[in-house]
Amino acid sequence: MFKLESIVPNPATSQVTANYIADGANSAYLMVVSNTSGSSYNYIVDTSLNSIVIDISSYPSGLYEVILVADGEEQASQTLVKQ
Repeated sequence: MFKLESIVPNPATSQVTANYIADGANSAYLMVVSNTSGSSYNYIVDTSLNSIVIDISSYPSGLYEVILVADGEEQASQTLVKQ
């Protein structure tokens, strides 16, 4: 089972750590989508690890949806607040 466990800190200003479970997936990435502009950023994740640090310092303030995509399918999502 693939899972997006947590995003810390949240709200955040410069960087966040996304904790996920993607064991057994052939490929996986995190998609960070702005709820206001709809723009998205993709971060390929190592399925043998369980966290990735994402630099969000250049993102405009607002709400974002962080979506875990494993083997081409959306698995889980969480809301991120960028201050």
